[in-house]
Amino acid sequence: MNLDFIDYLFLTPLFVIGLICSHTDIKYGKILNKVIIVGILYAFFLYLSLFFHNLFFLHQNSNFYYLFDAILNGLISFVVGYSVWYFKLWSAGDAKLFTVYAFLMPLKFYSKSYILYFPSFALLANLFIPLFLVLVCSAFLTLAKEVYGSKQKLKEFKSFDFKIVFKKLKSLGDWFLSMFLNYVFIFILFQLLTNLLKNFPGKQILSNRLFLYFLLLLIMNRFMLIKKKKKWIDLFINGVSIIYCSFLFFSGNIQTLENILKTALIFMVLMSSTRQILDFYIKKKEIKKVKVRDFKKGMIIVRDEIPSVLKKLKTKEEKESFNWIDAGGLNGNQVKIIKNLFNNDPESSVRIYKTFPFAPFMLLAAILLVLTQSSFLVTIDTLFKVLLK
Repeated sequence: MNLDFIDYLFLTPLFVIGLICSHTDIKYGKILNKVIIVGILYAFFLYLSLFFHNLFFLHQNSNFYYLFDAILNGLISFVVGYSVWYFKLWSAGDAKLFTVYAFLMPLKFYSKSYILYFPSFALLANLFIPLFLVLVCSAFLTLAKEVYGSKQKLKEFKSFDFKIVFKKLKSLGDWFLSMFLNYVFIFILFQLLTNLLKNFPGKQILSNRLFLYFLLLLIMNRFMLIKKKKKWIDLFINGVSIIYCSFLFFSGNIQTLENILKTALIFMVLMSSTRQILDFYIKKKEIKKVKVRDFKKGMIIVRDEIPSVLKKLKTKEEKESFNWIDAGGLNGNQVKIIKNLFNNDPESSVRIYKTFPFAPFMLLAAILLVLTQSSFLVTIDTLFKVLLK
């Protein structure tokens, strides 16, 4: 691996910032804004210096194109990082740190898994795919221990009620059909969007299967919440999916229909299994009870507990302060309000999620990218090609 002077200008601050943020994330559960600001300002002045150096000394258009691609990648990374934060998959600090990494990682280190306009998706892949594999292994080990140590469940299995089993199977079948039609609808929209953007330069990003999977992972949870609130949406989606599939069948577009149904089924199975595995692992290993009097800034209340807390809110100011709770946890004002709500019963316990430090794993992902100039994107993309063949 050959590193030149410019590489050191980018990688040295990247790894220094990575080490500092890993330390604070592990020890204090936070990423300091002042470190992020220093990283962003350093990247800004470094790009500015390289631009003027190229303008007055080198006069090479290729370097201008490189700077343009690097800055565009950083800006797209900011939007993606913000989106992951908005959908509550990580904290605001993690999103900012990812943006700093994207601006400071030289593009040459994406060479073996390069995605046009957004090469830093490889960094996301190196972060989330190993984490997911670790969680899957941990979940299966937890499940194996639970089944092995639970003799009572084996007794219940021997004396099950056929009527109950039939009802559960029917409920599962209804869920499967409804969910499948949801995915069919989504891929119909993706197909129409791809056709509309066939001449759009960013089409390569939309056609990447892993990026598509990542995009679905972001939107599906919010999509399901909207469906629960507005029942008519489900009927609309089912109707459109059935009508469109019928149109493809009777118009002779069998190949297109098969591609949509097959892709929808595969992604539904992957998405559902991912969600079930993560939910199971989090429920068993990543939740603990904390007394209200011990509440601290940054704690994340379990989703099921939030309604019971929110219904105690009385004033308009209190309700407005809880309009948004992100993956970074409760802020200082929210902690104060909750403690006041339970002032008469400070021994009350509320379930919270254990905090997870992303910063050290992001640093490891960056190190892996520098050492290999590749990512898990190549392996996963090959797997998708085999499944969708």
